[in-house]
Amino acid sequence: MFFEGNLDICEPQTVVDCVTSVYNLIIRGRLPCDCPTPCELGTYGKSVSYAGWPNPGAAESPTLGNHRTDAAYMERNYCVFDVFYKQLNSKTITQKRAMTEEDLLSAIGGSLGLFIGASIITLAEIAEYLITRPFKCCRNKKK
Repeated sequence: MFFEGNLDICEPQTVVDCVTSVYNLIIRGRLPCDCPTPCELGTYGKSVSYAGWPNPGAAESPTLGNHRTDAAYMERNYCVFDVFYKQLNSKTITQKRAMTEEDLLSAIGGSLGLFIGASIITLAEIAEYLITRPFKCCRNKKK
């Protein structure tokens, strides 16, 4: 449909230049983007194909109603945009905790128990060495 207006129509290169300049500002940190992680993320492949427009059957399309249907007007003011999906698959990613609070406390408690137990055994071995060492020296001197 053609709407009267006084806005300029952007050429493709103008759009690319505008998007590139804003993207570069974001990358350099001069235009901050405080965007939260999205709950859903859609990624779509793209491909482009071209066809002659307007085709002869477009003028008889019932969706055009009472609008002008001459080829020159349609070529200037109409656009056909079709979207097709290459694959109809979807992937759901669910985030789960690696361990619960109880699992974390249990792991910490088990590690502490192991280390403290090893420390007590080490202290007992050191005490045994210090106590038995002088007696070994005395036995060696008696012989």
